[in-house]
Amino acid sequence: MIILIVDDSKLNRVYAKNFVENSTIEAEILLAADGQEALDILNSNTIDVVLLDIVMPVMNGLETLKQIRLNKSWDHVKVLMYSSITEQEMLRACFELGASDFIHKPIEEVEFISRLRNAIRQKNNELALKNYIEEIEKQKSIIMETNVHLIQAEKMAAIGQLAAGVAHEINNPIGFVLSNFEVLKDYMKDLYEFYERSVFLNHHQSEITQDDEEDINEVFEDIANIFEETKIGLDRVTQIVKSLRNFSRIDLTQELDYYDLNEGLKDTLIVANNNIKYNAYVNVEYGDIPQIMAIGSEINQVILNLVLNAVDSIREKNGNEMGHLYLKTYKKNNYIVLSVLDYGIGIADEHIKDLFNPFFTTKDVGQGMGLGLSVSYDIVVNKHKGKFEVESDEESGTEFRMYLPIE
Repeated sequence: MIILIVDDSKLNRVYAKNFVENSTIEAEILLAADGQEALDILNSNTIDVVLLDIVMPVMNGLETLKQIRLNKSWDHVKVLMYSSITEQEMLRACFELGASDFIHKPIEEVEFISRLRNAIRQKNNELALKNYIEEIEKQKSIIMETNVHLIQAEKMAAIGQLAAGVAHEINNPIGFVLSNFEVLKDYMKDLYEFYERSVFLNHHQSEITQDDEEDINEVFEDIANIFEETKIGLDRVTQIVKSLRNFSRIDLTQELDYYDLNEGLKDTLIVANNNIKYNAYVNVEYGDIPQIMAIGSEINQVILNLVLNAVDSIREKNGNEMGHLYLKTYKKNNYIVLSVLDYGIGIADEHIKDLFNPFFTTKDVGQGMGLGLSVSYDIVVNKHKGKFEVESDEESGTEFRMYLPIE
């Protein structure tokens, strides 16, 4: 703690210095005879508290106080004015210019030390508050960075879970496209052989048999079917790849943009189809809802978490038998809503309050990190100012409702 005593009276400076030194206040004391000298000392030292006389030559106390408060680098300095002047206007002027307290002259030791201690206490409290705020900001930064890592970890876990399914979904149409092309290659070989025979027969004035005509008609019919099936397969692959791109929104990962919840749900269902089709019959009701501003890839991630959790719940209840999953989008007040209703095992009442807590999971060890709903909550509630509602019954299943604000 460094204290600067400013007074044109050497006797007063000595009195004030002695009072501080005889107290239990631990401080380094500097002295100045006028305002200008005080400003020079402030420029070259880190001063904590200034005891400032009002009536002084060269630069009086009020002008010195004004100069101190004009310098932002001295905002932390506590200034105690002291003087024999007691007019109310003078006192008002001191406090309006930023004085922390006022001490009357002649200096009385008890008052002087008490007000000085109070100023030091304020100074220490402000310093502690500043350090606390800085620590809070530091922790906030760490939490935000950790949250980003958690979101990425959950996304990678979801991608890992979907990868095999997406590969299977793409592999099926690619498989029969390749198979069709093998058949087509054989047919083209037969057609070429038939063409060579027909040229040879025409050259020898012979006729094509009825069996030849039947064979060639059958080839042409099969070729038409092959092209139709191949087109269906290629269209399927195109749709899967398009939905996968829309689901991830690679080009707009962290940017707000126009987002269509219905399209996001469609794309997510296509991407997750292999995880769904062996466990649940899906009934979807798309409502007439407006587009909103959102980070599309992150909302799609939330939809995926909700859908996969619902499928897991259905599978856990039904085993190898198919269950039912109902999805619905609609508008309610100033929100668009996605309802995910499953007829799975349900959630116990005591667990509902913990659903969105990080690392909380009701799944077996190794079946989940407990981050899906926590990350979903952060995306919907914190980032998009939306909300969640959950209703569950251990007998009849669970409904999650995700609300996203329209504006």
